[in-house]
Amino acid sequence: MDEIFKKDIKKRAVIRKTATFDLVRDYVINNFGAVSFTRT
Repeated sequence: MDEIFKKDIKKRAVIRKTATFDLVRDYVINNFGAVSFTRT
């Protein structure tokens, strides 16, 4: 039981990191992507 619980926590931590990365990437694209698109 404890083993399953630990695996679940690890999986959620990875999902949370990925979600955070996606948010940061979208933020960067929205703020800096527009600037670089106007240059090209």
